[in-house]
Amino acid sequence: MARLVSVTKRPSDEEWDRLIGVARYPSFFDTRDYAAACEVAFPNAVAAPRAYVFDDGVEVLVPGMEETALRGAVRVFKSMLPSDSGGFVSASPIGPDHIEAIADDIKGAGYSRVMLYDSPFGLHPPVLGFDVAEDFTHLLDITEGYEGFVKRMTQQNRQAMRLAQKNGVRVVSRADGPAVEEFYRLYHMSAERWGDKATWVRPIEYLRALVENATGGAVRIRLAYLGDLAIGGQVDYCVGPVCVSGWRAFDYEYRSLYPNLLTLADAVIEEHECGCEYHDMGPSSGLEGLELSKDRCGARRVAFRVWTWESAKHKVYRTGRRSLDRAQDAIRAASHH
Repeated sequence: MARLVSVTKRPSDEEWDRLIGVARYPSFFDTRDYAAACEVAFPNAVAAPRAYVFDDGVEVLVPGMEETALRGAVRVFKSMLPSDSGGFVSASPIGPDHIEAIADDIKGAGYSRVMLYDSPFGLHPPVLGFDVAEDFTHLLDITEGYEGFVKRMTQQNRQAMRLAQKNGVRVVSRADGPAVEEFYRLYHMSAERWGDKATWVRPIEYLRALVENATGGAVRIRLAYLGDLAIGGQVDYCVGPVCVSGWRAFDYEYRSLYPNLLTLADAVIEEHECGCEYHDMGPSSGLEGLELSKDRCGARRVAFRVWTWESAKHKVYRTGRRSLDRAQDAIRAASHH
C-alpha cells in the first residue's frame, strides 16, 4: 500500500516544469503558462497546484485552479479550468492508493466543491465518494503525418479538402493581436449560430491571455483565407507529444469550402514535423453533428471521466444561484417584449 509522504502547495516554477517534463502525455492545460492565462482571463480564479510524493517513488502533480464566490465564502477546486480533460500529471502509473490520498487531501483543504478530471491517455482508478460523469474526446493519431491523416478520413472529406485547395483557400499560422481579433470575429459568428447549443461562450480576453502568456509557440492560431478574408480557423495548444484544438470556428457563408479541414490538415503537418503523436480534437458536448464530423476526419473516440464532490453548503449555494439565474433570465425575456 502506497503511503503519502508529502504535499507541496503551489510548488516552485522549477518543480512544476520538472514534473510536466517527465510526465506521460501532459497537455498545455497542465502548464504554468495555462494557469497564468486563466488568472488573467478569470478574475475570480487563482492557480492552486498541488504536488504529491509517495513512499513508492510516485510523484503526482495536480495543476488545479481555485475559483471563489461570495467574497471568498465559496471556494471551488478544479484540476482543469475551464478545460475538458487532464489534471493528474505523473511519470508513473497512478493506483487506487494514490488517488484516494490525493482526493482526501483536496477535500480536506477547505473547498466546498472539488472537480478532478481524468486524462484520455490513461483512466485512473475510481475516486471514492465522488460522483462520476462519463465523457469522451476525439484523438487523431498523427504519427504517419499528412499521408496517414488523409488515409484515415472519409472519401467525402478528401474530396472536400481537394475542392478547398482548388479554390485557393490557404492557411496561415499566427499568434499576434490582429490574429486574435480575426479569429474571434469568426468565433463570435459561430457562437451566435450555435445559440443555446453552445456550452459556454469563451470571452476574447481568454484568447488574448492564452496568446500573451504562452511560451515557445505553445498557442497557435490557424486562419484559413480566401483571398484576404479569413473564413475559418482554429486555436491549437501544443506541449510535448500532444496538441489540442481548443477553439474551432468558420464563416457559415463559406461552409461549402470546408476551411476547417485545411486548418486541421495544416496542424497535422506542423505537429508531425515537431514530433507530436496525437492531435486531440476535444470533446463535443454531446452534439451529435460535431461528433460525426470528427469521426469523418478519422479521429478515434477515447473516454475520460470527471469526478465531482461537493459539500452540503455548496449544494445550497448552487440551488440559490440557479434560482437567481432563472429570475434574471425571466426579467431579460420580459424586457424584450
